[in-house]
Amino acid sequence: MSDFFDRHDRRHAETRAEIRSLNQGVADGMLSAAELRQQVEALQRVVMQLVWAQVRGEPLALHEEPLRTWLGLPQGVTAEQALDRLRRSQAKVLGHSACPSCGAQVQDKEGITDEGCPWCGARLQTER
Repeated sequence: MSDFFDRHDRRHAETRAEIRSLNQGVADGMLSAAELRQQVEALQRVVMQLVWAQVRGEPLALHEEPLRTWLGLPQGVTAEQALDRLRRSQAKVLGHSACPSCGAQVQDKEGITDEGCPWCGARLQTER
């Protein structure tokens, strides 16, 4: 008889573990849905700002909300800094150069002649 109760207790414990796992999956899914909703709303604000700028014939204000946040730029960045960051992040990688300070491989990007070493901060002058 005690064998019956042992099997019942094990099955009950396994069922509780499965239910906890399913509950966690539902909670994770709800969190993901909420995060996705926030991202879609942010994208809608960005698109609206882009459309309004085009309709009014104005230049894009990359340094202002919501574009600044969407591009991952810090608060207080100027329009020129925002444009430079965007240009650098989207430039095609043409190759690599060794950093003269630490020897790390630094990407050579199209149209950018003053690369920065991500490891030590040294500036590299490239000809590409």
